[in-house]
Amino acid sequence: MANDADCQCGLIYSSPPSQGHHGLRVDMSTYITHVRLSPPNSNDHQHITHVRWQQTSKSGESTKAAMVAFIQEGNTVWVAGPPDAQVGVVNGNPPYLRTHADGQWTNNLLSLPRF
Repeated sequence: MANDADCQCGLIYSSPPSQGHHGLRVDMSTYITHVRLSPPNSNDHQHITHVRWQQTSKSGESTKAAMVAFIQEGNTVWVAGPPDAQVGVVNGNPPYLRTHADGQWTNNLLSLPRF
């Protein structure tokens, strides 16, 4: 597992064995609450560069690449609903984030506040 010195992803890292990659607990709900796009006036999922996330007891900011890796490691990430929508990874070049609900790709991430 990486340590703080070599982790550049922006996710909070802690070392207890009960923690998942970069300290985000695998059994804890993670919600993306805000997105940053570049350029700022774009409105496509491919332009999301950073996300802010919230867990029960902590919050943080991550790059798109770090959140993609976190999801690809088997962790579940959501955008609050109703109903909540699961965040998935679209295998583009490079991979990007998008919500998925009822078997369809949806636009919930683009509806979040920008930062």
